[in-house]
Amino acid sequence: RFQDTVSDLTSQVEALSKGKTRHDKESKTFIVEIEELKIEVESLSKAKHQAVSMNK
Repeated sequence: RFQDTVSDLTSQVEALSKGKTRHDKESKTFIVEIEELKIEVESLSKAKHQAVSMNK
């Protein structure tokens, strides 16, 4: 009975560890995407500012 409990808890820890690893990987991916979008927004903002300045 004790061994069954230990085995069950070990399985749960392994599942949680895999979930954490997946979460960490997804978080890093999202951070990279956010940084890329920030750069794109800055670029578009500069282009808009230049276009507005040229029309004046």
